[in-house]
Amino acid sequence: MKNLNNKISAFTLVEVIMVMVLSLLVLGIVLLGFKHFQQYRAIQEKESQRLEEILLIQSALNTWFFKAHEIVLADEAIVFKDSVIFGLCKFEEEFLILEANSNVDRFKVKPAKLRITKCSELPYVSELYFEIEAKGKLDPFLFRKNYGKSVLFNSKERDYEH
Repeated sequence: MKNLNNKISAFTLVEVIMVMVLSLLVLGIVLLGFKHFQQYRAIQEKESQRLEEILLIQSALNTWFFKAHEIVLADEAIVFKDSVIFGLCKFEEEFLILEANSNVDRFKVKPAKLRITKCSELPYVSELYFEIEAKGKLDPFLFRKNYGKSVLFNSKERDYEH
């Protein structure tokens, strides 16, 4: 007769339940960590995008102040000209708007302490100063245009011609 007392090696029901509970606990911790990672990444992405916008604003205004022969204030906008108008900068309630040719860029930044200084002899803008909040503090932006004597002389000649 065959031996019927062969033991089958297997896991008990308690052991299987314990493994499932532990694996669910580990899975829950991993999912919670992943959720926090996604939130952190979204915040970082937003900050990175805001920094990119601020750098784009700074770069465009630096270039325009350097390139322009005349910078005038007209209809609550700063107009940048060489032989033709090539750029406009407007400050609205919560937006800074830069227009170049047919491109219009609206940046959701609220400039604080906006100051526009004109030349004493001319209606030209010589300095633009404003601050933008970034990472909880205000970052200052200062752009200056020094007009040469030829611009001053040509401007006075045009005034006498009219």
